[in-house]
Amino acid sequence: MVTFNDKNDVWVYINDLMNESKQRGSKFNILQDIYEQLPFFVCFNMILDQNYQEDISMYMYCSETGVPPYKGAYGQQPKLWIQKYYVIKNAIEIRNQMLKEKEKDKWKICMILMK
Repeated sequence: MVTFNDKNDVWVYINDLMNESKQRGSKFNILQDIYEQLPFFVCFNMILDQNYQEDISMYMYCSETGVPPYKGAYGQQPKLWIQKYYVIKNAIEIRNQMLKEKEKDKWKICMILMK
C-alpha cells in the first residue's frame, strides 16, 4: 500500500517505477511503462507542469516550422534542450504507435463483426 501526501510523493513513486522498469529490463520503453501505470495511482492533471507543456509546444513549433529553438547550429544548442528534445520525440513516437495499435484493433473488431 502506498500513501501520497503531496505531489512530491507522487514523483518519488514515479521515480521508483522508473527504476523498477530499468531493473526488469522491460520489453517496453520506460516511459511507456510509467504512462500505462499512472491511471492506477494519480490523475494526469496532477503531474502536468506548465514548464513541460511549454517545452512540448516549443518542440512542436520547431519541428513543424523548421525553426531552431535557439540561435546557432546543433553544437550550440543547450545540452538540456537536446535532452528534452529526444525525450519529447520519443514520447510522441510512443503515443503515435499506441494510436496505430488502437486503430488496428478497431479494424480487427470491424472485420469480425462484418463476418
